[in-house]
Amino acid sequence: MAIAPVNKFLSVAVPVAPGEQQLYEVPTGTSSLLLYAQVANVGINTYPTVTLIHRRESRSTGITRDIRVIKDIEIPPNDAAILVDGRLVLEKTATTLDRLFISGVQSGLGTITNVKYDEQTGIATVTTMDAHGFSVGDQVTLAGIAFTCPSGSGITTSIFPSPQQSFVVDTVGVSTEFSLVMGSGKYNHGYNAAVHQFVRSTPNSISVVGSATTHTPYGAVYDGNVGIVTLTLSNHGLTAPTAVRAGAGTTFTAATGVLDVTTTTTHGFSNGDLVKLEEGAITFSCDKDSRGTNHSYPRSGDPASRKYLPISNVTSTTFRMNVGASSNTSQHYFESGAADGIKKATSIIGIKTESMIFTCSMDYNTTEHGYPRTTDYAYNRNLGIDAVTNDTQYTVAAGSGDETTTYNPETGIMRLFISGGAHGMKNGEYIKISDSSLKFSCSAGLSAHIYNGGTATNAVTIVQGSVQKDVTNAVYTPSSGLLVLTIGSHSFTTSNTLKITTNSLSFTCAANNHADSHTYPRSSDPAHNATLAITAVTGTTVTVNVGAANAGSATQSDYPRSTDPISGRWVKIFAVTENTVSVQVLNDIPSTNTDAHTFVSATSSGIRRRNGSVNVYVGVSSSGGTYAPLQMEFIGSFLENSTA
Repeated sequence: MAIAPVNKFLSVAVPVAPGEQQLYEVPTGTSSLLLYAQVANVGINTYPTVTLIHRRESRSTGITRDIRVIKDIEIPPNDAAILVDGRLVLEKTATTLDRLFISGVQSGLGTITNVKYDEQTGIATVTTMDAHGFSVGDQVTLAGIAFTCPSGSGITTSIFPSPQQSFVVDTVGVSTEFSLVMGSGKYNHGYNAAVHQFVRSTPNSISVVGSATTHTPYGAVYDGNVGIVTLTLSNHGLTAPTAVRAGAGTTFTAATGVLDVTTTTTHGFSNGDLVKLEEGAITFSCDKDSRGTNHSYPRSGDPASRKYLPISNVTSTTFRMNVGASSNTSQHYFESGAADGIKKATSIIGIKTESMIFTCSMDYNTTEHGYPRTTDYAYNRNLGIDAVTNDTQYTVAAGSGDETTTYNPETGIMRLFISGGAHGMKNGEYIKISDSSLKFSCSAGLSAHIYNGGTATNAVTIVQGSVQKDVTNAVYTPSSGLLVLTIGSHSFTTSNTLKITTNSLSFTCAANNHADSHTYPRSSDPAHNATLAITAVTGTTVTVNVGAANAGSATQSDYPRSTDPISGRWVKIFAVTENTVSVQVLNDIPSTNTDAHTFVSATSSGIRRRNGSVNVYVGVSSSGGTYAPLQMEFIGSFLENSTA
């Protein structure tokens, strides 16, 4: 069989694009030495800078640590910068993974807004936000372009190019368009706006207009192609829009953009409400073609598309809104209205400036950015909620076989059987268990009892002579039923009997972690109103038998209690099966009450899944990658040593 060489030399040579890119990762089964690394300036009269980064990752936690080997070194024209000239050890072990990254800063960086790729010819036509200034034959780099294409495993989205490479400008069209040869491909590629990854939200970033309510999103998904962000908000209380239909009498003044809508029913709107026209909500004909064709509005890309806009001039069946002027200023004629084509926002929110933190594919998700920025559509704007889902609620049941509701006080793990069939939850999601929604039984009576009643005045009456005594301490042994009462100096003997006043003695017990007090004897206890024989005495105590605790009549308690660690908290689920989820309910293990617990019952809908969401339009983005003139090239020499 083939034997891998013990040592192997290799070189890595790639262009350096603006932003951060990975240069090298230590292969499995090897350790590596970086022997030499340099970056050359191949531009003309440019002064780019580079930073070489050693990134070490803990493979158990995923936590990374960056060490900058060299930072922001400037490379003059027709020159090179030596980054490493010696030995830099790189490792890949069971616990550690090393990678090298390079971050470049240069002039000429621009934003891509579209890429049309012909997989047969391999030619890509790039549209830029601003004039690119390229000429035929220029070398360029591209970065962070998101393509969606079919593959053997389905539709996937990939970030191009990976690894980094340079291209030569093939043709130049208008000032914001150029083409280059990427190479032919097998599948059709569809350009996407930059793919955004939600990182976090600042607290209370979402404010509900008209109230003091705020929310903090737990997640967000932004689709730049349509401008919709889906915010994960738990227990949000926000509502979906109402809908009506445009009818006869609706008019559009193209020169001003004023749309006067007449609805087919009473709409219930008020001046200042936010109203959206669904795409194709209203169909018009016009004099431009002598009413020969009908056209439905708004279309995708029209000024009013997907936006909730304020209305005015409201009557019971009419209102006015400005949807943007049209270059076709001929007379427009109403033809029809789509069912539920007009929506009024019943919940309106605002998003705090730069409170939503995302990374995006334009720089391979290496930097974080806050949204909305002051230049974004959503900045300082009231936004109508377009769609809502609420947290899914579940009911716990006993279950059967290997899938049952259980609690292990030694580990703090509670397994919940969800009634109603497959629950659809996944590992890593969060749930909240409503206080007192679960009932468990445990051998509470057999748990340790601690007297906390202080001085119980006249708690004991000696039957012979009706002598009343105060109790200052009591020790109860659940297994035997013996109760030792401290009553002070006395001369009573085992010939005497006594009675204990109802609910006069107060104890805590380990069954509920000594969280609250209980008084005894209760009306249901054997010692209630009973004459009890004194079985033993000391100079200050008497002993009676009040009855052993019965393990078969275990105490039932509701959980979580307000004092329990998971009360009011979202907890992560794990060990998920089709019908069960598990959670950790303790901060410290084992529990102070390690008695066996048995599930008894649960209230309906006591489990809440953190999956409520709202959709809101925040503005489209066509930005989806960057371009730049080629100015830097990296070369490095590595020695790999097999550890297999």
